[in-house]
Order: sequence, then C-alpha cells, then structure tokens
Amino acid sequence: MSTQAMVVGFAFHAGQVLLIRKAKPEWQAGRLNGVGGKVEANELELSAMQREFHEKAGLAVHPWWRWRRFCVLDAADRSWRVFFFVAHLSDHEARAVRSQTEEHLEWHPVEQLPRDTIDNLRWLIPMALARSPVWAQVVEERRGGGAMKPMERDFAAGINAMARLAKEMPPPAHHLKTWPESFVPLKIGTKTFEVRENDRDFQVGDVLVLREWDPDTQMLTGRVEMRRVLFILQGKFGLPDDVCVMSLGEYWDMMGGAAWMSTQFRGVENSSAVTAHRVAPASEISSSED
Repeated sequence: MSTQAMVVGFAFHAGQVLLIRKAKPEWQAGRLNGVGGKVEANELELSAMQREFHEKAGLAVHPWWRWRRFCVLDAADRSWRVFFFVAHLSDHEARAVRSQTEEHLEWHPVEQLPRDTIDNLRWLIPMALARSPVWAQVVEERRGGGAMKPMERDFAAGINAMARLAKEMPPPAHHLKTWPESFVPLKIGTKTFEVRENDRDFQVGDVLVLREWDPDTQMLTGRVEMRRVLFILQGKFGLPDDVCVMSLGEYWDMMGGAAWMSTQFRGVENSSAVTAHRVAPASEISSSED
C-alpha cells in the first residue's frame, strides 16, 4: 500500500493564525484547518508546502527556510502521512494574503479558536508557536479493531503526542538573548558558534535557547533557535579567562533524530502560556536571561 503524503501549514501574524474554511474532504467540510494539500509525485514536502500556500493564499513565502517542519502525523495503517509546517508573516505579507480558491481564508486569534476548528489544531497550534525546535511524530491509534471517527482520532492523537512529550525531560538549557545581527546568520546556518562570558559553567551537551532581542524596542521578537554545545574553547589562544567559544550543532540531530519540547512547552493545553513567550516587554524578562 502506498502512503499519501500531505502538508499543512500554519502562518502566524500579530497573535493570529491563518486558517482555511474547508470544502473537502467531506468530514472537514465547513471546518477550519491549516493551509495545505497533497504532496505531488517526486515533490519534496517543503516544496509542496510552498506551492500549496501560494496556490491557496496567493503568497510565496521567501526565503524557503521560513517554513519550519515541526510535526508529522502518521496513519496506523500507513495509508497517509501529514507533515506540519509553521511560518511567521510580516505586516506586508499578511496584508497580501488573498483567498485563491472556493475555500476561503480567515485570520483568527490563536487564543480564541472557533468551535468549528479541526480538533487537533488545539494542540498543533501551541506546538507550532513554541518556536523552539520541536519535532514530534504521532501515530493515529485504532480501538477495538475499527477505525476511529475523525474527531476521536484527532483527540487521541493529541493525547498521544502530549503523553510522549511529557515523558521527555528537557536537557540542561541556557536561555540567552541574541541580537539580530547574530541571530539571523545562526538561523540560516552560516554561524555555527557562540562567544559568551562563561558565567554559567557551560558544558558540552548543554542546550542554548537563543532568543532574538531587538535593542531598539528592548523586546524579544519571538524568534527562537535551539542549539546543542558540541565543543568549548576557553583560556587558550588569547581568550580572556572568563570568555568561551562554543561550537554548536543542531539540537534534534544530537537527540537521535527527534527533539521533544523544551521547558516552555510544559502546560501546552494553555495556549496563552506558550504565546506569552513570543514577545515580552523588557520589564518581564528574567534577570537570569542574558
């Protein structure tokens, strides 16, 4: 049996998420879901996400790395697989979004999703908003040998994901503010190191939670990258004794292919607790965060 691959993307702007009013398949008709569709033959999932969003919203999100995959949902019988992506739109991009099909697009506050939203979005959207490298793989379960109804399936998948996330203890993590000129090259992969005052006793294997900080607004932008420390250089080659250079690797690559959520993801059932980490005034930032 071949597996039908699909993509679903959540685009966010100013505390709202872009959803689409589905006309098909039948069980989704009239309900709200993320924007997406089927992956075509010989097409990469990321390419499919870019294409589907352009076809349905009239917007090409560039550069490509702004779409980040954060979850995969598999059917127990392997008949389908859904890849979930997240992107954050600028003011200009959000204004440019237009419905391109009979399935109309709607902006909704992430903390007040309508009743007719597809059930699993209530845990997928908080997961997407966490902005740390989350990669969860959830398998649809069946009960009593029969197929689950769509709503039952979505609920069970959500509980399954939450149970697996809760079992994983987050590794030692250091939350650090990072200015844009350092954050952007880190995000696109051209910067693979971090120079810091070693006032935290950094160790190989630690996780750096790097939060972009806007010095003009004195606020966190909401963009976050996580990296694992692979090597530390300190006290050599002219470096001050209290300064270290850390070589960084991708968080999920060091965790055997899948990284479950960081500390902020505790209590995902309360979406407000997650979104509060996106933009925080300077007065609310913990003094332990550099």
